[in-house]
Amino acid sequence: MTDEFPIIAGSKNRLCLPLKKHLTNFTVLVEPQETEVYQKAHGDTLQIVTLQENDRGFGYMLNAMTRTALESGHDYFIFCDDDITGFKWRATMKDALRPLKEPLTTEVLRVCAKKAQEAGVAQYSLSHTGQSWGAKKMIQEPCGAWGCTVNSAEAIKACGWYDEDLFIFNDWEMSARLLSYGFRTCKTNMVSFVHKMKGFPGGAQSNYEQTEKVAKAAAALGKRYGSACKVEYQANHGLWEIRFDWRKLLP
Repeated sequence: MTDEFPIIAGSKNRLCLPLKKHLTNFTVLVEPQETEVYQKAHGDTLQIVTLQENDRGFGYMLNAMTRTALESGHDYFIFCDDDITGFKWRATMKDALRPLKEPLTTEVLRVCAKKAQEAGVAQYSLSHTGQSWGAKKMIQEPCGAWGCTVNSAEAIKACGWYDEDLFIFNDWEMSARLLSYGFRTCKTNMVSFVHKMKGFPGGAQSNYEQTEKVAKAAAALGKRYGSACKVEYQANHGLWEIRFDWRKLLP
């Protein structure tokens, strides 16, 4: 990867790769058991990188992304979920969000990465379109990161890497840990990603189907972060989930 701010996605059992319809220049991390099929389907247009092991989970995948960035000489990299179905942006907060298309999408993502680097924040997250359309502020700080985020690999390393023993919520737990260590996280409402939970088979979908393990992970984070992490049942998702009060995590 020679780009100043590489874009990295992880993918498992999702050969349709929805993200590819909206980005054209990114690296995909896949498990050894799926390298051949991904290479045949996408190797002519995307860089396919093989993980060392199969079936190690989301935290392992996120750590592999972080190491991939560091090993290629980069601190800041852009993480994208492989099932993102679009990007939107606006020039001012008074404007409505409108679709982004390539090559402008890649350019805008790297502008976000540059802003993160200049501001010295550990995570600079894009907002989720379903939440950001009614936002009042351009930047929200602090926040949790998921879906599409500019990450500082060095900051993640300094915090002890992603928790690979945690079954799910690894991304939110890292945001919580970064804040606890004194790093900054923020979210822009000027650029958003489009995503629908359970929108595509594959990926982490099989994890969410294991409701007992999801509930156990949520309870563990509730215990770990106390009053800063509320554990509640979301009937519309059929899952126990977590809701952080990010400000309570500030030193």
